[in-house]
Amino acid sequence: MGAHSIQTANYTIDGYGLVGDCRSAGLISNRGSLDWRCWPQFDSPSIFAALLDPESGGSCLIAPAEDFSTERRYLDDTNVLETTFHTSKGLARILDLMPVASEESKAATLRPIHELLRRVECTEG
Repeated sequence: MGAHSIQTANYTIDGYGLVGDCRSAGLISNRGSLDWRCWPQFDSPSIFAALLDPESGGSCLIAPAEDFSTERRYLDDTNVLETTFHTSKGLARILDLMPVASEESKAATLRPIHELLRRVECTEG
């Protein structure tokens, strides 16, 4: 577990988790920030690029407003990334994923394509 401050940025690749749907992907920092996202495919331009340009690349940050430490893991046998934030007042958790559907399922139903889902829960405090 590393301590992080919302004001401190550390853009090293080992601080990122990858979520994807086999056609696109996103990199999510251990600070709760989506810092890279190409959309709608791997060879498409990025819509978030703070990993490359922290000043103007853009990101989507979800994090506590006070100092925190984090724990990261992928849920068993999935590409669901869980980030748990520990603060002096409690615990919060983000689950990040990009759903994958079969070609048959995509042909049978109308769905958003290449979506990134972020679920935020306060688990204590």
